[in-house]
Amino acid sequence: MMEYFFALETPPIASTLADRMLTTFETLKPYASTATVKDIGEVRTPNLEMMADLNPDLIVAFSGTHNEVYADLSSISPVAMINNTEERSWTETIREYAKLIGKEQMAEDYITNLQTLMGEAREKLAKHKDKSVTFLRATGDGSTFYVLDDNDVSYAYDQETGLGMKSPGQYKLEGDVISLEGVTVLNPDYIFVVDHADRMDTTMAELNQSKVWQSLKAVKEKHVFPLDVSISTKGPLAIKYATNRVLEYMSTNESF
Repeated sequence: MMEYFFALETPPIASTLADRMLTTFETLKPYASTATVKDIGEVRTPNLEMMADLNPDLIVAFSGTHNEVYADLSSISPVAMINNTEERSWTETIREYAKLIGKEQMAEDYITNLQTLMGEAREKLAKHKDKSVTFLRATGDGSTFYVLDDNDVSYAYDQETGLGMKSPGQYKLEGDVISLEGVTVLNPDYIFVVDHADRMDTTMAELNQSKVWQSLKAVKEKHVFPLDVSISTKGPLAIKYATNRVLEYMSTNESF
């Protein structure tokens, strides 16, 4: 949620998980030094006393997540409950947030600019259209991953408005993890390893010790690249960051 308001040049005065995200997400780090965002605790249990002291003009919350604290939130300030139970595109979401703060035209400009950026990237990446690409999010144990697919990085595979890259197949995880052996089934031409920036070197060092990892086509051809974990938020800053990084890596072909 915070990502959208930064994109609309309206930094929130407070957010759940603010400290954690502003210091670890590559998409948000640039704002850490320019915006003061109070950390009001965990997503489901925000610090109501702190919020009352801040006296915001508007509180934005999620239906289904904050229903139990809605009455408490409403006693502090007006509350806009956003329905996050239905899958929506980033364009729909930024327009909804823009309406809350009167920044509709800024949202349209952002959408136009980002779609133009993705269109230009799609044209440049067309030479790789026959090469399969997969995004592996490390679980932290050094040997298992989540495969980020159309639910997480739809903009990467969208042929019409995204980056137009080729998916490694119809492999679906249903929320479960995949082993290194499972990755060999996908065996993509390009792999993007997704992790927190401060863990990436450790993650790659662990992977490079594995014979299974070394057997993968992308590894042999030095087509393995790092991406920050923030790409999976599906927000506008994540899409812009991922577009620039993917284009950079696949154009220069400099393996991690």
